Amino acid sequence: MSQFKKMTTETNNTRLKTLILKLNLFKTIPPAEDSLTLKKQRLSTYIFLVLFIVCLTTFTLYTAVLSHIQQEIIENPSYSMYQQLFDQYPLTLSCPCTTISIPQKEFLQLNPSYHPVCSSIFVTDEWVMTLRHLQPTRFISTYFNYIAPSFFQMLASFCTLSKQLVAEELLNFNDAVIISDDVISSSSFIEQSQASIDLFISDMEANFLRLIELIRLLIDINAPISGLFTNVDYQIDPYDSYVSWVNIKQRTFPSSNCTCSRGTVCLTPAYIEIYGKNKKVVSFFIHFESFI
Repeated sequence: MSQFKKMTTETNNTRLKTLILKLNLFKTIPPAEDSLTLKKQRLSTYIFLVLFIVCLTTFTLYTAVLSHIQQEIIENPSYSMYQQLFDQYPLTLSCPCTTISIPQKEFLQLNPSYHPVCSSIFVTDEWVMTLRHLQPTRFISTYFNYIAPSFFQMLASFCTLSKQLVAEELLNFNDAVIISDDVISSSSFIEQSQASIDLFISDMEANFLRLIELIRLLIDINAPISGLFTNVDYQIDPYDSYVSWVNIKQRTFPSSNCTCSRGTVCLTPAYIEIYGKNKKVVSFFIHFESFI
């Protein structure tokens, strides 16, 4: 009896193996007879069954996991509650915004600070007028007492220009909007805000430098004569008792071997003389770089 059961089991195993080997879900009509075509059809059947089992298993596991996910809706949460929920569920938390675009000025406020000299007495009209009253009658372009009024007037103009440029850039910065259809984390908001501020500063610096380069280019091309004759030398040659010739040429500075006709950044030291009771007390040189 046991021998008969053993033979029956072996027979069933053989039949099952044969059925699997001959399984063909892609039979043609009429059925193919050549071995190569049958082999391709059976191989396609095996690949199909493997992919079907994998997809079925994945879908079953996903359904089992999805059944354990709970969704909870909180109406009008406070920021502290949102922050707490974000710390607990950073990947699944969703908080839609009622307004997707908000101006930056609602969150960010920039207060620019300028160089102390721009708020000092040295850029006021009173200071410039005082220097003009003290301006010597001697016409010496390297004499700082002579060029001081125009120098501080130019300094005041640059301070005014800087404030105007910053004010215009601030208007553009405040008009920019933050666009997001979902509440972003505080760290992301800080990073985006810092990137906006860095871009604002770099653009403002670039615009100011472009303006300075434009001024230098215009001076270099047009070669205007300074009102104080600091960039030219002149000589008056009398022609007769009524007419005189004025010879003007671009100034050359021997100390720096620089000619105003070939550059816009020629530098030369100026000197100051201080007098007391019609007597010169001290005389010294000062160096300052050209602003243009």
